[in-house]
Amino acid sequence: MHLARTAAAAIKNRAPPLLLSRHLATTTATMDPADLAITPTVDEQRLFRLLNAAARHAPQPVVCRVAGGWVRDKLLGKESDDLDIALDTMMGYDFAQVLAAYVRDHADEAHAVVSDAADAVDAARAASKHGPHAALFAGLAKIQSNPDKSKHLETATCRVLGYDLDFVNLRSETYQEHSRIPAAVEFGTPLQDAQRRDCTINALFYSVATAQVEDWTGRGLLDLAHQVIRTPLAARETFHDDPLRVLRAVRFASRLGFRLDESVVAAVRDDPAIHDALANKISKERIGVEVGKMLAGPSPAHAIAMLDHLGVLRTVAFAHFDELRLFRRTAPHNLALGAPTLVPATDVVPAELAEVQRDVNLTGSQATAAALEWLARTRPDRHATALLDALHLSSDASLLPALDAATTTAFLSAVTLPFAPYACSVPRTSSIFPHTAKKPQASQVHPPAAIHPLAPHVVKTNLKLTNHDAEWVALCHAAVPHVSAMALAYRADPAARPAAVHKFAWTGAHEERVALGQLVRRVGGRGVGGAWRAAVTVALAADLAPHLAIATDPSSLIPRVTGLAAGHESAARDVARGYAALLSRIATLRLGDAWSAKPAINGNDVAKSLQVPKGPLLKEALEWVMEFQLAHDTTAQADALAWMREHFHAGAKREHENGGESDVPKKRRASQEERDGVALSKQ
Repeated sequence: MHLARTAAAAIKNRAPPLLLSRHLATTTATMDPADLAITPTVDEQRLFRLLNAAARHAPQPVVCRVAGGWVRDKLLGKESDDLDIALDTMMGYDFAQVLAAYVRDHADEAHAVVSDAADAVDAARAASKHGPHAALFAGLAKIQSNPDKSKHLETATCRVLGYDLDFVNLRSETYQEHSRIPAAVEFGTPLQDAQRRDCTINALFYSVATAQVEDWTGRGLLDLAHQVIRTPLAARETFHDDPLRVLRAVRFASRLGFRLDESVVAAVRDDPAIHDALANKISKERIGVEVGKMLAGPSPAHAIAMLDHLGVLRTVAFAHFDELRLFRRTAPHNLALGAPTLVPATDVVPAELAEVQRDVNLTGSQATAAALEWLARTRPDRHATALLDALHLSSDASLLPALDAATTTAFLSAVTLPFAPYACSVPRTSSIFPHTAKKPQASQVHPPAAIHPLAPHVVKTNLKLTNHDAEWVALCHAAVPHVSAMALAYRADPAARPAAVHKFAWTGAHEERVALGQLVRRVGGRGVGGAWRAAVTVALAADLAPHLAIATDPSSLIPRVTGLAAGHESAARDVARGYAALLSRIATLRLGDAWSAKPAINGNDVAKSLQVPKGPLLKEALEWVMEFQLAHDTTAQADALAWMREHFHAGAKREHENGGESDVPKKRRASQEERDGVALSKQ
């Protein structure tokens, strides 16, 4: 194998590392040496002793090094189970086989090596998955290289003393133009392996043989201490080799609260080729994975701010928009009409690409994301108690369930909210049309493509996230104006009973119960379920953001909510008071789980008891039943049937006799224009 032939030469030419002890002598006086020390736990020491013992039984000299994330996290004082073992002269699977053979053929020696005779074994360690009872070795598997899935090197995985280990060889890579797939992967020196990594803080090694941290780039420890994200080589070279490293740099900066080095910022902002590569060279799946990890991290708002500052947010979000038919929506989605993933043709007018690019303000989404992050208490300095104090709501805990419900998808909805006023359709001749569908010939006549909200298209096509994510975003965006309007009604009058929109003619307390219950059911539809509170929190963040004072650190770009904006204190409190009153009424009326309620009478019983034929009329009858349940807070079948016999049949008969008009409670029917629009959008 070529890798094996070049291994010896690679080791001969390796440069001496910058060890931790040597590095500390050259760093600034403000650095605390203890912050850069690694003290392995007792169980990690047992693991390292076992690896060293196995290495002594290898057919050739080999040094095991822990690479990447474990070293970084341990230096930051964080525990980590993510151990990647890099080998200087052997392939990962070959060494894993050596380890397996050592444990099998020299079992007594292996057990003696990891013996706890001289170590204290407390109750916590005894119960630990890495403790004395953990199996020495299990589950060896080989993962073949798969460049199409961003797996460029063969990897061996196994479980050793309860740790899931990945074994790989040190390597060097050369890239071909217009692809992030390496043209050649060979055995490399530790320096070459460190230089191919995304940033210096991830290029640190911990030598299992010498128990020392190795900083081959000469910058990793210093950057870690100064909280800087820097590339091992020139930033432009690193990003041209693999543009995905831009997103990884942003992800690590937001995860750790670090700043991007100026060389990184300049390389990305000033180089159109990198933006073109992000739009056309990197698979959308890999981009979506990185963005998803950012939004699931401790500071999504920081990640969004950096992506926007680099111009990457627009590059990724607007990719291939020139292949779409774009529309501006003239009316918000009516949740009563069904799936928010379709837009009636009557509710849109054509829009130009330049208009969408001009009016979609992704920079503005930073404020909503920062407000949502503050509300969700994702940082220790943004605790809900301080928020409620600032908004004069300390004695009202009704907001807390909604604040705690904010999810990764909620942040995705907040970031894409500027796209909500627009819709799109994908021409069947577009290059982004699903590859599973056969493109029609130019001579074929086919119906117009369906019109969808633009934001879910970005989520599903440009980020390649799941259908569930796209539907969640569509439903959240459709719900925001309805939730905001309902909160406004309660803001104006905390004792208000909002009118039931598109419902039966309920009055008094029944009207409020139906309105709130249907709001929860519609916002909690399409797989959102109990996460409807997260959608409410997105609406709250969007309404509250204009009234917050948000300061962005000019160096790290971390946005921080510093309080209420001057002159906006009263408006901010009014917004919070309206949402608190809305959520309080939903809780008081026990409607928080209304999204999961089922009709008290099933379809067969309704059809049999009321002689309703199956079809649209039966569907409408079940909606009558649900509204009766919401209005009266009951699931009693007898009561529902009695009410249905009195009102549903009378309403149907009187409607027929009056030529379609009825004076009993009935559900508003969609207009002919609405029905035509939905039908057209489904074609």
